[in-house]
Amino acid sequence: MSSPPTYRIFLSTVTRELGSYRVEVARALRRKELEVRDQEHFRQGPATLLEQLRDYIKKCDAVILLIGERCGAFPTEEHAAALGVIPLFDSYRAATGQSRGSYTQWELFLAKHYGKKTYVFLSDPGFSADEPNPEDADLRSCQAAYRAWIETTGEHRDALTIKAKLIEDVLVLPFPDFNSPKPINLPFASLGVLFQGREPTLDRLHESLANTPARKATAIAGKAVHGLGGVGKTRLAIEYAWRYAEEYSALLFVGAGSRSDLRRNFAALSGPSVLNLPEQEATDEEICVAAVLRWLGEQAGWLLILDNVDSEEAAVAVDALIPRLRGGHVLLTGRLAQWGAEVEPIELDVLTEKASTDFLLARTEGRRRATKEDGDQVVELVRELGFLPLALEQAGAYIAKRRLTLTGYLMEWHSRHDQVLSWFDQRLSHYPASVAATWQTSFDRLSTSARRLLERLAWLGPEPIPESLLELPIPDLPEVEADQQGILSELATYSLVTRAIEAPTFTVHRLVQDVTRSSLRNASGHGPLTEALTWINAAFVGDPGNDSWWPTRGLLMPHARAVLSFADANHINDLTMISLARKVSEGSLRGTRAMAATIGLFLDEKKLGKDHPKIATYLNEQGESLLYRKQFGEAEHLFRRALKIDESSFGADHNNVARDLNNLARSLVATGRSAEAEPLMLRALAIHEERFGRDHPKVATDLNELAVLLQDTSRPTEAEQLLARKMHEAALNL
Repeated sequence: MSSPPTYRIFLSTVTRELGSYRVEVARALRRKELEVRDQEHFRQGPATLLEQLRDYIKKCDAVILLIGERCGAFPTEEHAAALGVIPLFDSYRAATGQSRGSYTQWELFLAKHYGKKTYVFLSDPGFSADEPNPEDADLRSCQAAYRAWIETTGEHRDALTIKAKLIEDVLVLPFPDFNSPKPINLPFASLGVLFQGREPTLDRLHESLANTPARKATAIAGKAVHGLGGVGKTRLAIEYAWRYAEEYSALLFVGAGSRSDLRRNFAALSGPSVLNLPEQEATDEEICVAAVLRWLGEQAGWLLILDNVDSEEAAVAVDALIPRLRGGHVLLTGRLAQWGAEVEPIELDVLTEKASTDFLLARTEGRRRATKEDGDQVVELVRELGFLPLALEQAGAYIAKRRLTLTGYLMEWHSRHDQVLSWFDQRLSHYPASVAATWQTSFDRLSTSARRLLERLAWLGPEPIPESLLELPIPDLPEVEADQQGILSELATYSLVTRAIEAPTFTVHRLVQDVTRSSLRNASGHGPLTEALTWINAAFVGDPGNDSWWPTRGLLMPHARAVLSFADANHINDLTMISLARKVSEGSLRGTRAMAATIGLFLDEKKLGKDHPKIATYLNEQGESLLYRKQFGEAEHLFRRALKIDESSFGADHNNVARDLNNLARSLVATGRSAEAEPLMLRALAIHEERFGRDHPKVATDLNELAVLLQDTSRPTEAEQLLARKMHEAALNL
């Protein structure tokens, strides 16, 4: 078994002054399974003490410096010169006039020279040293100059007072705790011995990540065909994570198919099942993103997989994110031909012939009918499959399910080849014909119910799908069978879907979805697409503003966006699509900075026109969500647009205009512009009084909000008069 991950800390002190402090700090850190070293560990050996200190500091992760009033011992000038040029030491000498540095001073120079995290604790005048300071005036002056220089450099520092406070301060430093459960959200378990033919690539990947500079990334990219799916990029990343799990403090997986998916899934790492950060309940995704970035910056040794970076839009978002990541390894997977300067690509080809045959024989061992021709037949079969991992996996699942011989599978393969090629167009597809033929072989054996389910799932996204969706009946489709879990199991048996190991979710490989949609290309109508659209729309029930809505419906957001995109491309623009688009828009407002250009508003503008009164209602609803999330500028923009539409549609004295005026006033008050808000509120009050009378609840609400504004602007007398009027009119209604 390989050793657990190591986080190395060097602890710098003058032993006779602060030795007991150092002992307590080291004990506290070692309880977290961290490696702690100090000068006492480097007294023997052929190298000088200064060289030993340099070599350890060079490979450690952080340096803690407890700095008192004593210099301690000094290395010789020859030993210091042997280190070569250390610019920080030269700067120190120029700034202080000191010609040399003590060992503990050199420990700071070396730590900063090699870019290590440094945590400085400067003793307060009243702290209690282990023994009185015996150093002469020159040494005391040297240490005083060093301390003064530290304070002028802006170096992180805390006050060193008593041991208890020091331990408390050290324990909150951003060091990993290897006694705590390791955060892992990998979607699949390891294939174990079934993972064939990738050992050299795993080794190269391990070496590449180990040597990748900070704030850079390594990418697994398809090689044989640009855009080739099914080559095993995601599987390789996951197998790498499991293979080297003990070297990492966390194994994190984020779907990054689009900019919005990347942001949403990255923010979701803050949740209780992964990092469990305090900000996980925040309604603004940006707060969760910032919390995750902070955690990654504070915790060393993690692995972050950004999966399926297949579009230029997603690549741009990833390129912007990578420089903000530090302290671990970033691994990308995707089909792009070109990557940014921040990324080192590793091209992944199909498997070798031997690896393909070894996999297929192992995958079907004990579940196929073995014959003496297996050795020849497996070679022919893997050649037909093009050595593509996804095709091999689906073929193996099919053979195991039906207990076929390899010869029997080849017969079925050839009997369906013409049928597959009749609809398969190599020019239009981003996958080889072998995948289409493999898929068709499995698809033809599915039950009618399983086919229908797969055809609906083909229009969703490749992200995890909650199994709870299967429990929801599709409106106007009463013939759907009740045993959806059994149907899902049938699809999983043929490797057409993959079920998660720990969460009640499943995924459909995007290549399977692509082939399935292609098979429907010549079908009349939009049956499965319309069913998928209706299905997802029915799943979006409840109020997106309610916190209980998001955990259950949030997983469906990428699938809602996917089916809306397909519906728009197929010129479907019915009420169901508009309804779902609006729900996606409202739900997105909990985690994005969407404004008027959200897809729901876009569709209604397209259908009704930009100046339709209904658009003003949507603008107000979105603006209120933005107010709730303190995005006041965006909210003001939407309220002003709504006011303009309603004034044009209904005139200056309509109730809808009063609504817009009050909402706009709220956004102005929130940004400290009460003087601008007051005339708007007075105008809304006048409209409500004219329309409903002085004793109407709407008027009472207006009076209350206006009184609050007057109170906040230091006009208590006027506020009291309004409140007195409100109370008087309320009494008349009793």
